[in-house]
Amino acid sequence: MAITSTILLLTSAASAVTAKKAGSGTDHSKRSYNGQDVAQSGCRRVTLTRYPGTSLPRIRLGYVTFGVRVCPTKKPGSWRLDSDSGTNATGDLYRARINGDVLRISATGSNKYNRYARYEGIVKVQRCLEPPVVGRLCPQRCVIKIWFTITADKKTKKVTLWYHRSQRYGAMIPPITLYGTPG
Repeated sequence: MAITSTILLLTSAASAVTAKKAGSGTDHSKRSYNGQDVAQSGCRRVTLTRYPGTSLPRIRLGYVTFGVRVCPTKKPGSWRLDSDSGTNATGDLYRARINGDVLRISATGSNKYNRYARYEGIVKVQRCLEPPVVGRLCPQRCVIKIWFTITADKKTKKVTLWYHRSQRYGAMIPPITLYGTPG
């Protein structure tokens, strides 16, 4: 009886965690994020995640996530920015280093209906040689810039993220590109 109760308790806890994750997850494969409702005066973190990888073969080396804490009632220049990046097991085998810690505002504004901010994110991908003799030698480097806009409706407080495009600078063999899905 005690084992059955423990299993039921663990199952219901796992279901609650799964339901919470399913409700709060973001589909990063879409180019725009519509319908993210925000409470009247509340703020919400909106994220854009991309997966740097090789174009041939099409493998992912890791991830980069750009986040903005959007407060629809405040000026877009005061919205907080953050970013995170890392490699996966394939990226480690490929000896890749992914750095996506640059996110900056390129423009802000507002009109009768909404507030908006345009952003530029920078992703740096390097392929390094192992083992390092002195430090880490990384002869292949590539920089990818990402542009997106976030709008917040003044009346409904609805927050929308619009992914515009990305551009690669530098060359690596095989070429590096950004994917919208992890695999």
